[in-house]
Amino acid sequence: FDALLTRSAPTRPALRPARAESVAWDVSGFGSLYSSYYRNDLWGATGTGNLSDSVAFTDLDVWVRARREGLDLRARGSGSYRYDIPLDSSIDEFRLSSLYVEGSQRDYGIEGALGRVSVNSAGLLGRFDGMRLGVGVLDGWKIGGVAGFPVELSRAPRLDTHRVLAGVSLDTPRFLESVEGQVWAIGQQADGLTDRAAVGGELRYFAPSRFFAAFVDYDLYFQELNSALLIGNWTMFRDTSFHITLDHRTTPILTLENALIGQPVESLGALQNSFSNDEIVALAQDRTARSTLGMLGMTRALSEKLQLNSDVIVSKLDGTSASGGVDATPGTGLEYGVSLQLLANDSFLAGDVTTLGVRAYLGDFTNTYSLDLGSRLPVGERVHVHPLVLVRYEDRTDGSNLLGVEPGLRADWSVWKLTFDAEVIAHWGQRSGGPDPGNEYGYRTQLGVRFDFR
Repeated sequence: FDALLTRSAPTRPALRPARAESVAWDVSGFGSLYSSYYRNDLWGATGTGNLSDSVAFTDLDVWVRARREGLDLRARGSGSYRYDIPLDSSIDEFRLSSLYVEGSQRDYGIEGALGRVSVNSAGLLGRFDGMRLGVGVLDGWKIGGVAGFPVELSRAPRLDTHRVLAGVSLDTPRFLESVEGQVWAIGQQADGLTDRAAVGGELRYFAPSRFFAAFVDYDLYFQELNSALLIGNWTMFRDTSFHITLDHRTTPILTLENALIGQPVESLGALQNSFSNDEIVALAQDRTARSTLGMLGMTRALSEKLQLNSDVIVSKLDGTSASGGVDATPGTGLEYGVSLQLLANDSFLAGDVTTLGVRAYLGDFTNTYSLDLGSRLPVGERVHVHPLVLVRYEDRTDGSNLLGVEPGLRADWSVWKLTFDAEVIAHWGQRSGGPDPGNEYGYRTQLGVRFDFR
């Protein structure tokens, strides 16, 4: 009967489909503003003082993020201002570290960035002004590209267009269950000349208790290996882990602009007035050293509150050749470093951390031995104090040596969104042998305040 009534009822107009409600943007932001003053004074045996540093710093870092339906946008701006306050003059310097917008679209596998960006992959050597784009293709493969102008912080914040770069990269999906990688090629010009033309790649291996990564950078223009790096860490036992670094590289990274080192001009164009292009290539190679470093370290938990860290380092730096009116620089033989650090929790107060370290460095020109002891002690919920002492002995090949003792105290206090910090470190040293034997005295101090906002 109800069905008959419904059947005989007048037809209702069709309902219009409901409009999908737009999803609002989820916007958030945070950052910090830090301002500090640093001073370093030292008096020699003659009683004359030497003000080596008197500097005011201001650092600003701001992040903004907006998300909506698979779209993720981020913006960052960071920079620093340094004002030197010596007695006879003042020097100020502003550095724009980053200023960019980046975003990713999850559904289409697209990501990119525009602005002053810092990247240390795909053959990029740090900051550049330009754009980066990556597009996902197939299953887990990603093609990337970059273009822009390399940045030297000493020349910031202005846009420096005398050098230009462009590069491509290909990222692999994870294969063999634990391996992923990237291959890349990049080219760079300076004043119309080839500054860098390199290819390279990296492999990364992941496992629950192991991680290894290998990187290589080969310059086709100079036909030289720029860098080869292997890093890894693994847990051998439940309470013991190891880490390793093997690093061979040119220092600085080989580019044609290395030819400007020691020259009275600031551009390759000006250098062409005195040298041919082939001679400029040779100058760049002569100004570039090679360094090799190997490090093996261990971390072992001795108990719930006690941990031992140790490192052994072996390094070597080649010298550079004299050419173009620039003197040669000496290299070193094999140099060695050993460090042991004991870290203890809750030694004096609940939540404290105490460290005891012993280090030795055996170099071609100086042998250095040091002992340091420090603690981070909570005083209530908002205050921490850090007493410390460092004892150092230097034995130099010129027949001089230095025994130094540096006791100090650091403290920080957090209230609301502000953190105040202060540091005072005294210095006493005794020099023997060499041109200026005798006692020396000094101190370092720093005062700062950081404002965190969100």
